Amino acid sequence: YYAPDFQASRTRTNVYSAPLYVRPTDLVSDPSTGTPLGRQMANGDIKPWPARQELMGSGELDGTELVWAKDELDAYIIHVNGSARLRLQDGEIMYIGYAGKTDQEYTGLGGSVLKAGLLPPEKLSLRAIRRLYDKNPETIQALINKNESFVFFKEYEGGNWPAGSLGVPVTAQRSVATDKKIFPRGGVVLVDTTVRSLTGEKKTFTQFMSDQDTGGAIRAPGRADLFMGVGPTAGIKAGGQYAEGKLY
Repeated sequence: YYAPDFQASRTRTNVYSAPLYVRPTDLVSDPSTGTPLGRQMANGDIKPWPARQELMGSGELDGTELVWAKDELDAYIIHVNGSARLRLQDGEIMYIGYAGKTDQEYTGLGGSVLKAGLLPPEKLSLRAIRRLYDKNPETIQALINKNESFVFFKEYEGGNWPAGSLGVPVTAQRSVATDKKIFPRGGVVLVDTTVRSLTGEKKTFTQFMSDQDTGGAIRAPGRADLFMGVGPTAGIKAGGQYAEGKLY
């Protein structure tokens, strides 16, 4: 994963029309692990949140927009990565980060693109998905909606961004995200896997890393995400990353 660097606006315009939302007051999470538990109802019951498409179509989040991205794919990339550095129209730099998610299941866009037969596995990358979106946004939006999970955000100070789940900044190719119900926070790990270069070649990646982060899609002992850094170059590396490996 990586920290995207996008243009955005604090107000909706013809150019910036894809909202990112602040955390709802009725979103309930486990205080120790951050695991989403559901939605607090008026009678005290906790019930599941609606899926992504239903939630977006209901209008109930209207008025809680934090910032506006250019399009739904930009917004979705920020959802998946959990943070972003945003360059606003007046030149201001805005930093946003993860503030919680709904309890619905995560489905990766890359897997949905492969299943739909839109790309072969060896051609799958974030850049390739962007080209597909630019040609046919409705098709990719339908696949985005298959991810029923929905993420909320808050604004951060730049000096502590991008922060992992430990509350300290993560470091390019030295921070890893795992399921914190299984792995200890801050553990030192040895990662033995492969990564892709900017031109797509596989390279051996064997080094010590710090387990500083987690995420809504990072569940079970068989999943870990490597932090590739900030901005477009890191996005190319992260967008093509999918490999088996070992974590010690």
